[in-house]
Amino acid sequence: TDARPGTSGSSDAGLINDLTGQIDTPDGARTTLVAKQARLDQSAKQVVIDGGAVITNSTGYRIETRQIRVALDQTSLDSDGPIDATGPVGHITAGSLHLGLAVATPAQYVLVFKGGVRLIYLPSRQGTSN
Repeated sequence: TDARPGTSGSSDAGLINDLTGQIDTPDGARTTLVAKQARLDQSAKQVVIDGGAVITNSTGYRIETRQIRVALDQTSLDSDGPIDATGPVGHITAGSLHLGLAVATPAQYVLVFKGGVRLIYLPSRQGTSN
């Protein structure tokens, strides 16, 4: 990973190449984000990826999206466009996603798929015999 700071007093944001980030939540889950390039927007306190990102989660999800925003002042990330994911339940496509604190239980984190969510359910074959 290498980073270049933005130019002070201009709209030039900092640039990050070969970004790898990790979020460890109190419930023991780990989320990793990998992207080729991202902009550091210090005034908005976020990293903006607009060239593709892969998100993996210790609960078994692998998510690909083109655009994503990662907050620097809280544990949250949001896609700004469609996602394509695989996970324990099968294949998921959606208009966007959000990872952040649960509203009802603020000590827990949730991964929420939104906007035209489509799930192709692929039940596990564990415990079945042929």
